[in-house]
Amino acid sequence: MQLGRISAIFLHSSILSREMNPYETRDDSPLDRSELCIFACYAKPERHQMNDQASTNAPGIAGLLVRIHNTVSVGTVLSLYWFLFWLLNGFDKFLNNDTFYGVNFKMTLEGALLPSLGLDTSLASPLAAIVGIIEVVLGLLFLVSLLAFATRKPHRYEVANACIVLSVLFFALLTAGAILFGARDHVMTQGLFIGTLLVSGLTLHVSKKASD
Repeated sequence: MQLGRISAIFLHSSILSREMNPYETRDDSPLDRSELCIFACYAKPERHQMNDQASTNAPGIAGLLVRIHNTVSVGTVLSLYWFLFWLLNGFDKFLNNDTFYGVNFKMTLEGALLPSLGLDTSLASPLAAIVGIIEVVLGLLFLVSLLAFATRKPHRYEVANACIVLSVLFFALLTAGAILFGARDHVMTQGLFIGTLLVSGLTLHVSKKASD
């Protein structure tokens, strides 16, 4: 890269010397056009780098936001959100109290969902535990994605997309269960989360294209 910059400076000097010498014969040869193209390729990144550095050194809130943008990626924020989402929801299944969102999953299974299919309410505890374990595992997978973005691993986008796909599949299973149990309100909730995951995947796709 340093050699390219030196070449660009040399070409720039050569172009300026031609413009300052009125007696030199100037022709629009292919070599001249190639020199101009090389100079333009190396001059534009320099201007962008200067603009980025000026934005980073901007005072006040604007400079702070630019530094946050350069430090924290969209993938990091999304991975952190879904990590906390799954981890807290998973632990909630083991607490069996009116926590977080005021929903006791085990009590909901015992009081409404299982009796609607004529199933034994003793299945509530193992079902809640299974769902909780899956949610905690998904949270840990998003933790892996978060660490991949924090350390800028080359496969970070693939890891995050895999986590999103697994989350969508899990929500699809929950939606099927809600339909069987006749819990239409849960179907709408699961659909909302699936849509949020799809938007997260689209955001990651756009972010990856922008970083390439």
